Amino acid sequence: MTEIRFDSDAMVHQMAAKPITSESASQFVSVLDIHHRPLVLCVGNNERFYALQENDTGTFISVDLSAKLGISDKVQAFAVSQNQTSSKLYIAFATGATTSSQSTIHILDAIPPTFVDVKDEELRRSLLSNSTPPSNVRIADFHIVRRYPSERSD
Repeated sequence: MTEIRFDSDAMVHQMAAKPITSESASQFVSVLDIHHRPLVLCVGNNERFYALQENDTGTFISVDLSAKLGISDKVQAFAVSQNQTSSKLYIAFATGATTSSQSTIHILDAIPPTFVDVKDEELRRSLLSNSTPPSNVRIADFHIVRRYPSERSD
């Protein structure tokens, strides 16, 4: 008589169905929402700005932030930083047409991680006005540097 034994483990770290290569990879940043679940900000293959937010059932909902902010140009670069105490997000990104060598900088006022659920008009009010856009500059990368209260120069 033949005896068959098997052993199995739950898959904890899932593998991507399609490997990420340098050609298909895009920048993404993960921060925490108000429930301490991942909130992923990224640029899609169509060069639009997206937020991927986990809901109560554990699935991710994709939100087109470019549409919510009323921005039609391609996203060239972005940066996100989160205050560990207040959980507020600091977001900056650059957009421009693919045929243009000029970038437009967009900076959002400090916003809570619940911004994904707010109405479009309310989110658009958090965009700070850009009075002097750079001329003939195409932005490829952003960095947000945190300043701690002890480092402030008044």
